[in-house]
Parts: sequence; C-alpha cells; structure tokens
Amino acid sequence: MTAGVQATVNDASGDPLGAHVALVIVVVMVFWAFLVAGLMFEPYRQFGHTGRLLQLTGICHLLTVLQDSRSWSLARVGDVASILMLGLLAHLILTLPQGRIISGRRRAAVAGMYAGVVAATAVSLRYGPGFDAGCDCFPPGPELSAAAQRGLLYGSAAFFWAYGLILGGVLIWRLLIRPHPAQRRSFSLAALTGALTIVGVGGRLGLFVMPGTPAPDGPYAVVYAATLTTMVLGPLGLVTVVVRARMHQASILDATVGDQGLLPPSELENALATVLKDPTVRLTGHPPVEPGRSGVPLRIAGDHVVHLTYSSALDGQPELIRSAAALARLTLRDDHLRAELADNLEAVRASRARIVQAGDAERRRIERDLHDGAQQRLVSLAARLGLALLQLSRGQHATATATVTAAVGELQDALEELRELTRGLHSPVLENAGLAQALASLAERSPIPASVMATGERLAPAVERAAYFVAAEAVTNAIKHSQAQRITITAEIRNARLVLTIQDDGIGGARATGSGLSGLADRVAALDGRLTVTSPPGRGTALVAELPSPPHDLR
Repeated sequence: MTAGVQATVNDASGDPLGAHVALVIVVVMVFWAFLVAGLMFEPYRQFGHTGRLLQLTGICHLLTVLQDSRSWSLARVGDVASILMLGLLAHLILTLPQGRIISGRRRAAVAGMYAGVVAATAVSLRYGPGFDAGCDCFPPGPELSAAAQRGLLYGSAAFFWAYGLILGGVLIWRLLIRPHPAQRRSFSLAALTGALTIVGVGGRLGLFVMPGTPAPDGPYAVVYAATLTTMVLGPLGLVTVVVRARMHQASILDATVGDQGLLPPSELENALATVLKDPTVRLTGHPPVEPGRSGVPLRIAGDHVVHLTYSSALDGQPELIRSAAALARLTLRDDHLRAELADNLEAVRASRARIVQAGDAERRRIERDLHDGAQQRLVSLAARLGLALLQLSRGQHATATATVTAAVGELQDALEELRELTRGLHSPVLENAGLAQALASLAERSPIPASVMATGERLAPAVERAAYFVAAEAVTNAIKHSQAQRITITAEIRNARLVLTIQDDGIGGARATGSGLSGLADRVAALDGRLTVTSPPGRGTALVAELPSPPHDLR
C-alpha cells in the first residue's frame, strides 16, 4: 500500500523514475500475493481451479510491467498479459466459490467477459491516450473521426466500469448474500477485499481510457492508489477461506472426538449440527426428499446405510461435508462394531456354556451306555464263567462247554458295543487314512444307503475331527428321525474352506435350535466355521458345515 501511494506521489511530483521503481515493487508484491494464495488453494479439491487461476493472474500482472518497455516485442507481451489478467480475474470471480464452470450460463458469462476485455483493451491500445495512441501493434487501416474515436473510448470506459461493478456485485452476492451463514463468516473478508479490488481495477481502467490524458493528481490518482492496495489485499482475503476451511475441519474432529474417544451416536447429531452451524442436521435411515435438503449416504456395514441430511446451503462446502460424513461414518461404524463385538462375546459365552453342558451330557451318555450295555454284558460274562467253573468241578463237561460258548458270544457282543461307543469318540480310520476314508467307513455302517463324494486331501487334524463328528452326528440323526431312503455326503474345498454337506430325502422338519444341532453349531463355531440347516417339512434335511482350511493348514 505504501509503495502504491509513493508511486502516485512521485508521479505527481514529476519523478517518473521513482514512480516506476515504486510501481515495480507493487507489481511484485501483487504477484507474490496471488502466487501464495494460489498455492494455498491447490490442495483443496472443493475450490476447483481457484488456485491455478490465482497463480496465472499473478503471473500476468507481473508481466504487465513490460508495457512500458522500449522493446516493441516486450511491450506487446505486456499488453497481452494485461488482457489475460483482466479475463482471468473475471473467470476467477464468476466461478467462485467452486472454482469451476458448473453451468452453461456461467460458461457464456466467462466467454463474454474474455471477449469484452479483448475488445475494450484493443480500443484503448489503438485510440486511448493513457496507453500509446501511436501504438503500431495494429495493422494500418482507415482513420476514424475524432468523434468516433471518443465514442469508442467512452464505450470502452463504460465497459470497464461495468466490468468492475458487475463482478464486484457478483462477488458480494455469491460470497456474502447467497451462502449459508456458516459460509458467510468464511467468505466475508474475501468478498469485501475482492469486491474492492475488482471495482478499483474497473474504475481505474475506465478513467484511464477516457478521452484526454488522466490528471495525475485527480480522481485517477486516488483510484490508482486504492487499486494498488486492494490488489495486494484481495488474494490475502481469499487466503482466509483456506484458513477457515482448515479450522472447520479441525472443529469437526474436536466436536466428534471426546476425551474418551469417539462420541456415542446419541450425541453425534447435535455435535455435527453445532459445528456445521445447521440445526437441521439429521442422521436418518432414508435419503432427504424435502426441497432445500441434501444428504450423504453412509454405509455402515453390509446393507446398513444411514443418511446424513443437511441444508442444501452447505452444498458449496463439499470438503467440509465430506469431513463431517467421514467422521460420522467412523463413529457409527465404531458403535456398530462395538455392538457386534458385544453380541459375539455374549454368543461365545453362551456357546461355551453349551459346550460344557454338551460335554457333561456326553459323559453321562457314555456312563449310561457302559452301564446298560458293555458293563451288564461283562457282569453276565463273569457269571457265565463262574457257572462254567462250577460245572467243570462237578464233571459236567458238556454243559460247561456250552456255557463257555455262550460266554464267548457275550464277550463278542460286549466288544462290538465298545467299538460302536468309541467310534463316536475317536475314529482310527480318520487318524490314519483321512477324512474321505472315514466318511466312506461311516457310510458303509449306515443302515440307510449312503453315498460319499469327498476330497482326498489331508486337512488340519482339528478340521478333520470336527467334520467327521458333524457327519457322524448328522447320519445318526437321519437314521433315528428322518425316515429317509438315502443319504448323500459331500466334502469339497472352496476358497480355502472345507464345505461338508449331509443331505437326506426324509420327512424334514428338523429344528436348527435343537440341542443336538446346537452342539454341532458350537463345535463348528469353535473353529471359526459356520453351520446351516435347511429342513422344509416333507422335503428332507440338508446340513452344511463350512470350516476354514487355509493352504498352510493342509499339511
């Protein structure tokens, strides 16, 4: 600002060298102001091409110092840079705050401004006294009358005045009047300094191209000094938008993360409403349908989607909305995972309790089977052998032989019962030959015809034992309850998981929540597997167990 005033004073006092040096200093300051502001806007996608437009404007403004060069080529570069600078300023303002052309009307307005700037500047260069009236940058042509030249210059001046007033009004409308109250605070300084800058530029150029040489100590000098000042302050005002954007994102983080971590969902809605300065913020299960409302879908898990809805006035701050949506999604997912973890822990506790109960029941069954089966047969066997000894002592050899023969049969029955009992606990075939052979042996012993299609790969021992137990229990249930004519057993590897299917053609109607099937589900879940039962009445039963079996477990 001081350099701008000094340039005006020096020019008025007849010190052109001092004025030129001061003007160069101001131009360099304006260049750095635009360049720094542009670099600060670059990382923010919500501002589109604002950063690049600011940098290009600064570069073109720096090149305008070449207009005073004695070299014809350099002077023309300065003229072109002046035209581009005015067009870029119009482009920048007409695309704020998004930084991009989002409609056909805006595209037409930007193109019109570029065309108008080129035409008005060309008239000023060709006939304006403030530029070089004898400019030889145009091909020779018919000379216009003095009145026609004045008319063109007045038209150019009117265009530049309209240029400044219209763009200044657009800036005020888009950054101060139209936006949401939260945005107005962010854009207020940028709107005021930007409006002053563009109005000053238009007013200065309008005065500069007026017929007659501008008086250095008149209105032109005042407007010129003010324009030089605001050309530096304008970009710095835009920088406050970036600073406030960063502060808003930080405030969202502070509002949604408390001392104990993420806020609970019950408090999240009020926190977002406060930080977005929008009391209508809601977290709902459906997208907004009311006019003036916008929304962002937040996928929490699977098909569970929550919609963050807010006033459409916030659409101009997409990065802020994205930050709020990301933290809302994180908070809701955290709550969902916590609830899922609590449910899983409860399921694990219940599963452990059922496993303990199943173990107790299994021990009682074994005790009962031993007591009612093998134990009774062994007692009977002992009695028969005692009787045979008595018979031998009395010389009743034939009778003793018959008694011993009966005892041998009793012993064989006891051994068979013990084998059947131990098959449910441990299968030597499974241990030695693998799951496929064990399932084939199971099918052979089934009184209902059963077929087996199983992978011959050896799996992890725990996986093989669980799969065999599930198959044995499913076949036993089918024999007892299904009234089936046939059982099919398949075991195959899909995506590093063992998929075991036992299907019958019986009466169906099995309850997946029954004690037997619940025990199977717990055994499978203990290996991070899954058990599903499909048993529609009259259409048989299909039991499918999926057990993890990654490649490194296959050995």
